[in-house]
Amino acid sequence: MRISGFERFINEKTGVSLPSLQYSDAICEAALKEFYSFLRNGKRSESKNIEVPKEAIKFDGRKEDFKAFPVVNIRLELIFSKGMSEEEFEQFGNGKKHAVGGAAYRFGHKNWKAYSRRAKTDMKDLNFGIDLLMGLEIFVPTGYKPEEDREELRDSVMEAIYHEMNHLYEFYMRLQNQKGIPLWKRSPSISVTHSDMNTWKIPRAIYDFWAQDFTYYLYLSEPHEVRAQSQEAAYQVMKYGFERVFNTTAWKYAKEMESFSADEFLKKLDAEIEAYSRERGPEKTALYSGMLSLPLKERLKQMWLSEYAKAINADKDRPIFDIEKMKRKGCEYFVRHMEKRINSAGSKLKRNLGRLFDLSDPKDNI
Repeated sequence: MRISGFERFINEKTGVSLPSLQYSDAICEAALKEFYSFLRNGKRSESKNIEVPKEAIKFDGRKEDFKAFPVVNIRLELIFSKGMSEEEFEQFGNGKKHAVGGAAYRFGHKNWKAYSRRAKTDMKDLNFGIDLLMGLEIFVPTGYKPEEDREELRDSVMEAIYHEMNHLYEFYMRLQNQKGIPLWKRSPSISVTHSDMNTWKIPRAIYDFWAQDFTYYLYLSEPHEVRAQSQEAAYQVMKYGFERVFNTTAWKYAKEMESFSADEFLKKLDAEIEAYSRERGPEKTALYSGMLSLPLKERLKQMWLSEYAKAINADKDRPIFDIEKMKRKGCEYFVRHMEKRINSAGSKLKRNLGRLFDLSDPKDNI
Protein backbone atom coordinates (compact mmCIF):
# COMPACT_ATOMS: atom_id res chain seq x y z
CA MET A 1 0.00 0.00 0.00
CA ARG A 2 1.36 3.41 -0.94
CA ILE A 3 1.70 5.80 1.97
CA SER A 4 -0.03 9.11 1.40
CA GLY A 5 2.48 11.93 1.59
CA PHE A 6 5.42 9.64 2.45
CA GLU A 7 7.77 11.54 0.13
CA ARG A 8 6.88 14.87 1.69
CA PHE A 9 9.49 14.51 4.42
CA ILE A 10 11.83 12.14 2.62
CA ASN A 11 14.55 13.85 0.62
CA GLU A 12 13.41 12.60 -2.79
CA LYS A 13 16.90 12.30 -4.19
CA THR A 14 18.41 10.41 -1.27
CA GLY A 15 15.77 8.55 0.75
CA VAL A 16 16.82 10.41 3.93
CA SER A 17 14.07 11.24 6.46
CA LEU A 18 15.32 14.60 7.68
CA PRO A 19 12.82 15.05 10.58
CA SER A 20 14.03 11.85 12.23
CA LEU A 21 17.62 13.08 12.55
CA GLN A 22 16.88 15.75 15.17
CA TYR A 23 16.78 13.17 18.00
CA SER A 24 19.96 11.26 17.08
CA ASP A 25 22.45 13.15 19.26
CA ALA A 26 20.31 12.69 22.37
CA ILE A 27 19.99 8.95 21.74
CA CYS A 28 23.72 8.61 21.15
CA GLU A 29 24.68 10.48 24.33
CA ALA A 30 22.31 8.37 26.44
CA ALA A 31 23.58 5.09 24.97
CA LEU A 32 27.28 5.95 25.26
CA LYS A 33 26.85 7.15 28.86
CA GLU A 34 25.52 3.70 29.75
CA PHE A 35 28.22 1.94 27.72
CA TYR A 36 31.10 3.71 29.43
CA SER A 37 29.49 2.93 32.77
CA PHE A 38 29.37 -0.74 31.69
CA LEU A 39 33.08 -0.70 30.87
CA ARG A 40 33.83 0.43 34.45
CA ASN A 41 31.65 -2.13 36.24
CA GLY A 42 33.76 -5.18 35.40
CA LYS A 43 30.94 -7.24 33.85
CA ARG A 44 31.45 -9.24 30.65
CA SER A 45 27.96 -8.43 29.35
CA GLU A 46 24.94 -6.38 30.29
CA SER A 47 21.40 -5.78 29.04
CA LYS A 48 19.31 -2.88 30.24
CA ASN A 49 16.34 -0.72 29.31
CA ILE A 50 16.52 3.04 29.68
CA GLU A 51 14.69 6.15 28.53
CA VAL A 52 16.42 9.05 26.83
CA PRO A 53 16.16 12.04 29.20
CA LYS A 54 13.02 14.02 28.42
CA GLU A 55 14.88 17.34 28.51
CA ALA A 56 17.25 16.06 25.79
CA ILE A 57 14.45 15.47 23.30
CA LYS A 58 12.09 18.22 24.40
CA PHE A 59 10.83 20.16 21.42
CA ASP A 60 12.12 23.72 21.38
CA GLY A 61 12.31 24.51 17.68
CA ARG A 62 9.89 25.02 14.82
CA LYS A 63 6.43 23.59 15.29
CA GLU A 64 6.51 22.13 11.78
CA ASP A 65 9.64 20.08 12.56
CA PHE A 66 8.02 18.51 15.61
CA LYS A 67 4.75 17.79 13.81
CA ALA A 68 6.67 15.97 11.07
CA PHE A 69 7.92 13.44 13.63
CA PRO A 70 6.31 14.15 17.05
CA VAL A 71 8.51 12.15 19.42
CA VAL A 72 7.59 12.58 23.11
CA ASN A 73 9.57 9.63 24.50
CA ILE A 74 12.39 7.31 23.38
CA ARG A 75 13.06 3.97 25.05
CA LEU A 76 16.31 2.12 24.43
CA GLU A 77 17.04 -1.60 24.77
CA LEU A 78 20.80 -1.74 25.27
CA ILE A 79 23.08 -4.78 25.00
CA PHE A 80 26.78 -4.49 25.79
CA SER A 81 29.47 -7.18 25.65
CA LYS A 82 33.25 -7.39 26.12
CA GLY A 83 33.60 -11.16 26.33
CA MET A 84 35.61 -11.90 23.18
CA SER A 85 39.37 -12.17 23.00
CA GLU A 86 41.30 -9.88 20.69
CA GLU A 87 41.83 -12.78 18.26
CA GLU A 88 38.14 -13.69 18.13
CA PHE A 89 37.13 -10.08 17.69
CA GLU A 90 39.41 -9.55 14.69
CA GLN A 91 36.98 -11.63 12.63
CA PHE A 92 33.82 -10.35 14.34
CA GLY A 93 34.62 -6.64 14.41
CA ASN A 94 34.87 -6.00 10.66
CA GLY A 95 38.23 -4.24 10.96
CA LYS A 96 37.14 -1.91 13.79
CA LYS A 97 37.82 -1.94 17.52
CA HIS A 98 34.09 -2.32 18.14
CA ALA A 99 30.93 -3.70 16.54
CA VAL A 100 27.60 -1.88 16.70
CA GLY A 101 24.12 -3.05 15.77
CA GLY A 102 20.59 -1.74 16.08
CA ALA A 103 16.90 -2.58 15.91
CA ALA A 104 13.75 -0.54 15.30
CA TYR A 105 10.48 -1.69 16.84
CA ARG A 106 7.31 -1.11 14.86
CA PHE A 107 4.08 0.21 16.33
CA GLY A 108 2.04 -2.59 17.81
CA HIS A 109 -0.63 -3.88 20.15
CA LYS A 110 -0.54 -3.36 23.92
CA ASN A 111 -0.22 -7.13 24.42
CA TRP A 112 3.03 -7.27 22.47
CA LYS A 113 6.18 -7.57 24.53
CA ALA A 114 8.12 -4.83 22.78
CA TYR A 115 6.85 -2.16 20.41
CA SER A 116 6.69 1.56 19.67
CA ARG A 117 3.40 3.19 20.57
CA ARG A 118 1.23 6.25 20.39
CA ALA A 119 1.42 8.74 23.27
CA LYS A 120 -0.21 11.93 24.46
CA THR A 121 1.19 15.25 23.33
CA ASP A 122 0.58 18.80 24.55
CA MET A 123 0.45 20.14 21.00
CA LYS A 124 -3.24 20.92 20.43
CA ASP A 125 -3.48 20.30 16.70
CA LEU A 126 -1.89 16.84 16.88
CA ASN A 127 -4.00 13.75 17.63
CA PHE A 128 -1.09 11.95 19.24
CA GLY A 129 2.66 11.92 19.75
CA ILE A 130 4.90 8.86 19.54
CA ASP A 131 6.88 6.82 22.07
CA LEU A 132 9.69 5.05 20.18
CA LEU A 133 11.52 1.83 21.05
CA MET A 134 14.99 1.27 19.61
CA GLY A 135 17.59 -1.40 20.29
CA LEU A 136 21.35 -0.73 20.28
CA GLU A 137 24.18 -3.25 20.73
CA ILE A 138 27.87 -2.52 21.31
CA PHE A 139 30.45 -5.32 21.34
CA VAL A 140 34.13 -4.84 22.16
CA PRO A 141 37.02 -7.23 22.95
CA THR A 142 38.22 -7.90 26.50
CA GLY A 143 41.23 -5.60 26.13
CA TYR A 144 39.25 -2.68 24.73
CA LYS A 145 40.75 0.77 25.33
CA PRO A 146 37.95 3.34 25.07
CA GLU A 147 40.29 6.35 25.08
CA GLU A 148 41.69 5.17 21.72
CA ASP A 149 38.28 4.73 20.10
CA ARG A 150 35.90 7.43 21.33
CA GLU A 151 35.33 9.33 18.10
CA GLU A 152 35.22 6.21 15.93
CA LEU A 153 32.78 4.51 18.30
CA ARG A 154 30.54 7.56 18.38
CA ASP A 155 30.46 7.62 14.58
CA SER A 156 29.44 3.94 14.47
CA VAL A 157 26.71 4.43 17.06
CA MET A 158 25.40 7.48 15.19
CA GLU A 159 25.35 5.51 11.93
CA ALA A 160 23.28 2.79 13.61
CA ILE A 161 20.91 5.40 15.04
CA TYR A 162 20.48 7.12 11.66
CA HIS A 163 19.69 3.72 10.14
CA GLU A 164 17.10 2.74 12.76
CA MET A 165 15.51 6.19 12.85
CA ASN A 166 14.79 5.84 9.15
CA HIS A 167 12.85 2.65 9.91
CA LEU A 168 11.03 4.29 12.81
CA TYR A 169 10.09 7.26 10.68
CA GLU A 170 8.63 4.95 8.05
CA PHE A 171 6.72 3.06 10.76
CA TYR A 172 5.27 6.39 11.96
CA MET A 173 4.23 7.50 8.49
CA ARG A 174 2.48 4.18 7.95
CA LEU A 175 0.83 4.43 11.37
CA GLN A 176 -0.46 7.89 10.54
CA ASN A 177 -1.58 7.31 6.97
CA GLN A 178 -2.68 3.68 6.59
CA LYS A 179 -6.15 3.88 8.12
CA GLY A 180 -8.58 1.03 8.63
CA ILE A 181 -6.05 -1.79 8.92
CA PRO A 182 -4.53 -3.47 12.01
CA LEU A 183 -1.45 -1.87 13.57
CA TRP A 184 0.75 -4.86 12.81
CA LYS A 185 -0.01 -4.43 9.10
CA ARG A 186 1.16 -0.80 9.12
CA SER A 187 4.81 -1.61 8.55
CA PRO A 188 6.96 -2.68 5.60
CA SER A 189 7.22 -6.36 4.76
CA ILE A 190 9.85 -8.12 6.87
CA SER A 191 9.18 -11.71 5.75
CA VAL A 192 12.45 -11.87 3.79
CA THR A 193 14.32 -10.73 6.91
CA HIS A 194 12.86 -13.60 8.96
CA SER A 195 13.66 -16.28 6.36
CA ASP A 196 17.41 -16.50 6.86
CA MET A 197 17.66 -19.19 9.55
CA ASN A 198 19.49 -22.52 9.55
CA THR A 199 16.60 -24.60 10.87
CA TRP A 200 17.59 -27.74 8.94
CA LYS A 201 21.09 -28.05 10.43
CA ILE A 202 22.94 -27.41 7.18
CA PRO A 203 26.72 -27.78 7.76
CA ARG A 204 27.89 -24.48 9.19
CA ALA A 205 30.56 -23.64 6.60
CA ILE A 206 28.13 -24.17 3.74
CA TYR A 207 25.27 -22.32 5.39
CA ASP A 208 27.53 -19.39 6.29
CA PHE A 209 28.62 -19.08 2.66
CA TRP A 210 24.98 -19.25 1.48
CA ALA A 211 23.89 -16.63 4.01
CA GLN A 212 26.79 -14.20 3.69
CA ASP A 213 27.17 -14.32 -0.09
CA PHE A 214 23.53 -14.63 -1.15
CA THR A 215 20.57 -14.45 1.26
CA TYR A 216 21.99 -11.47 3.17
CA TYR A 217 21.75 -9.54 -0.09
CA LEU A 218 18.07 -10.51 -0.33
CA TYR A 219 17.56 -8.80 3.03
CA LEU A 220 19.58 -5.76 1.95
CA SER A 221 17.55 -5.50 -1.26
CA GLU A 222 14.33 -4.79 0.64
CA PRO A 223 13.20 -1.23 -0.25
CA HIS A 224 13.08 -0.11 3.39
CA GLU A 225 16.64 -1.40 3.89
CA VAL A 226 17.88 0.52 0.84
CA ARG A 227 16.43 3.70 2.36
CA ALA A 228 17.90 2.99 5.79
CA GLN A 229 21.34 2.24 4.34
CA SER A 230 21.17 5.57 2.50
CA GLN A 231 20.38 7.42 5.72
CA GLU A 232 23.12 5.57 7.60
CA ALA A 233 25.68 6.78 5.06
CA ALA A 234 24.24 10.29 5.25
CA TYR A 235 25.73 10.65 8.73
CA GLN A 236 29.28 10.35 7.35
CA VAL A 237 28.53 12.73 4.47
CA MET A 238 26.90 15.37 6.67
CA LYS A 239 29.75 15.28 9.19
CA TYR A 240 32.84 14.78 7.04
CA GLY A 241 31.90 15.66 3.45
CA PHE A 242 30.80 13.74 0.39
CA GLU A 243 34.10 11.92 -0.18
CA ARG A 244 33.44 9.82 2.93
CA VAL A 245 30.52 8.09 1.23
CA PHE A 246 32.98 5.81 -0.55
CA ASN A 247 34.24 4.47 2.80
CA THR A 248 30.80 3.56 4.13
CA THR A 249 29.38 0.09 4.57
CA ALA A 250 26.45 1.14 2.41
CA TRP A 251 28.74 1.88 -0.55
CA LYS A 252 30.44 -1.50 -0.08
CA TYR A 253 27.09 -3.28 -0.12
CA ALA A 254 25.87 -1.25 -3.11
CA LYS A 255 28.87 -2.30 -5.20
CA GLU A 256 28.60 -5.95 -4.15
CA MET A 257 24.87 -6.11 -4.87
CA GLU A 258 25.09 -4.34 -8.22
CA SER A 259 27.77 -6.76 -9.40
CA PHE A 260 26.28 -9.91 -7.85
CA SER A 261 26.49 -12.81 -10.32
CA ALA A 262 24.28 -15.85 -9.82
CA ASP A 263 26.59 -17.99 -11.96
CA GLU A 264 29.67 -17.01 -9.96
CA PHE A 265 27.90 -17.61 -6.67
CA LEU A 266 26.61 -21.03 -7.76
CA LYS A 267 30.06 -22.05 -8.95
CA LYS A 268 31.55 -21.16 -5.55
CA LEU A 269 28.68 -22.84 -3.71
CA ASP A 270 29.29 -26.05 -5.66
CA ALA A 271 32.96 -25.87 -4.69
CA GLU A 272 32.08 -25.43 -1.00
CA ILE A 273 29.72 -28.41 -1.10
CA GLU A 274 32.21 -30.56 -3.02
CA ALA A 275 34.95 -29.80 -0.48
CA TYR A 276 32.61 -30.70 2.39
CA SER A 277 31.52 -33.93 0.68
CA ARG A 278 35.12 -34.99 0.04
CA GLU A 279 35.93 -34.46 3.69
CA ARG A 280 32.88 -36.22 5.14
CA GLY A 281 31.90 -38.69 2.41
CA PRO A 282 28.51 -38.91 0.68
CA GLU A 283 27.00 -41.03 3.46
CA LYS A 284 27.41 -38.10 5.88
CA THR A 285 25.67 -35.52 3.72
CA ALA A 286 22.22 -37.12 3.45
CA LEU A 287 21.37 -38.43 6.89
CA TYR A 288 17.70 -37.52 6.87
CA SER A 289 14.57 -38.66 5.11
CA GLY A 290 12.17 -36.67 2.95
CA MET A 291 13.15 -33.09 2.10
CA LEU A 292 16.28 -33.31 4.29
CA SER A 293 17.68 -36.11 2.13
CA LEU A 294 17.98 -33.78 -0.86
CA PRO A 295 21.43 -32.71 -2.05
CA LEU A 296 22.79 -29.87 0.08
CA LYS A 297 22.23 -27.20 -2.55
CA GLU A 298 18.55 -28.07 -2.87
CA ARG A 299 18.18 -28.26 0.89
CA LEU A 300 19.45 -24.69 1.18
CA LYS A 301 16.84 -23.43 -1.26
CA GLN A 302 13.97 -25.46 0.19
CA MET A 303 14.89 -24.43 3.74
CA TRP A 304 14.85 -20.71 2.81
CA LEU A 305 11.52 -21.10 1.02
CA SER A 306 10.07 -23.02 3.96
CA GLU A 307 11.04 -20.26 6.40
CA TYR A 308 9.82 -17.60 3.98
CA ALA A 309 6.43 -19.31 3.69
CA LYS A 310 6.17 -19.44 7.51
CA ALA A 311 7.00 -15.73 7.77
CA ILE A 312 4.48 -14.84 5.05
CA ASN A 313 1.79 -16.79 6.88
CA ALA A 314 2.64 -15.34 10.30
CA ASP A 315 2.67 -11.76 9.02
CA LYS A 316 -0.24 -12.32 6.62
CA ASP A 317 2.06 -10.81 4.03
CA ARG A 318 2.15 -10.92 0.23
CA PRO A 319 5.00 -13.03 -1.24
CA ILE A 320 7.39 -11.52 -3.77
CA PHE A 321 7.01 -14.61 -6.01
CA ASP A 322 4.91 -17.79 -6.31
CA ILE A 323 6.35 -19.91 -3.49
CA GLU A 324 4.88 -23.22 -4.64
CA LYS A 325 6.19 -22.69 -8.16
CA MET A 326 9.62 -21.81 -6.79
CA LYS A 327 9.65 -25.01 -4.70
CA ARG A 328 9.35 -27.02 -7.91
CA LYS A 329 12.32 -25.24 -9.48
CA GLY A 330 15.96 -26.02 -8.81
CA CYS A 331 18.35 -23.98 -6.69
CA GLU A 332 20.02 -22.55 -9.80
CA TYR A 333 16.70 -21.15 -11.02
CA PHE A 334 15.99 -19.58 -7.62
CA VAL A 335 19.37 -17.84 -7.37
CA ARG A 336 19.23 -16.59 -10.96
CA HIS A 337 15.70 -15.32 -10.40
CA MET A 338 16.80 -13.32 -7.35
CA GLU A 339 19.91 -11.95 -9.11
CA LYS A 340 17.82 -9.27 -10.84
CA ARG A 341 16.34 -8.11 -7.53
CA ILE A 342 19.78 -7.88 -5.90
CA ASN A 343 21.38 -6.07 -8.86
CA SER A 344 18.52 -3.58 -9.09
CA ALA A 345 18.63 -2.78 -5.37
CA GLY A 346 22.41 -2.29 -5.55
CA SER A 347 22.00 0.20 -8.39
CA LYS A 348 19.24 2.02 -6.50
CA LEU A 349 21.38 2.27 -3.36
CA LYS A 350 24.31 3.53 -5.42
CA ARG A 351 22.14 6.28 -6.92
CA ASN A 352 20.89 7.29 -3.49
CA LEU A 353 24.42 7.47 -2.14
CA GLY A 354 25.63 9.52 -5.09
CA ARG A 355 22.88 12.04 -4.44
CA LEU A 356 23.90 12.53 -0.81
CA PHE A 357 26.15 15.26 -2.18
CA ASP A 358 23.19 17.61 -1.70
CA LEU A 359 23.34 17.03 2.08
CA SER A 360 27.05 17.68 2.49
CA ASP A 361 28.67 20.91 3.63
CA PRO A 362 30.35 22.40 0.53
CA LYS A 363 33.46 23.34 2.55
CA ASP A 364 34.11 19.63 3.24
CA ASN A 365 33.92 18.57 -0.40
CA ILE A 366 36.88 18.23 -2.70
